[in-house]
Amino acid sequence: MQNPLVPGNDAELQVKPERIYAALFVIPHFGIAVIFTLWAIRYTSVFFLMASLFFLLAGFYKYFLVLSASYYLTGQQLIIEKGVFTRKVNYLELYRIKDILVNQPLWMKALGLMNITLLSFDTAESLLILKGIRISSLPQTIRNHVQECRRRNKVLTVDN
Repeated sequence: MQNPLVPGNDAELQVKPERIYAALFVIPHFGIAVIFTLWAIRYTSVFFLMASLFFLLAGFYKYFLVLSASYYLTGQQLIIEKGVFTRKVNYLELYRIKDILVNQPLWMKALGLMNITLLSFDTAESLLILKGIRISSLPQTIRNHVQECRRRNKVLTVDN
């Protein structure tokens, strides 16, 4: 997988949020848009029609915002790309990750999805959540890469 934002080495693994996860965020927006559309028809109001259009566009934006996220795992970094109109790229050094948490509420478990929370020593972003990921061995893979990276760089962590 060659990506121009992955410097010098190829990503070993690329993960994206699932479409069903993104669709779940859109449903409330579309529901409100339908209600405003019905009110616009009933009361022949341009205001309700504009409000309906606003919620419809906000729903589409949220859908594409969730799907625009990409997570790349390399031997040294976890690279997180986000954004629809502009891109934000975060390079998290693996040896800075101190804890990995997997969150799987009932509705996500039913859909075969999970959120992975990474706690790190990074000052810019100490809490990073990989949302809507298909259930896999990704947390263990990240953990193995973190341990290898710490061993290779001779990093020791001291807890108080």
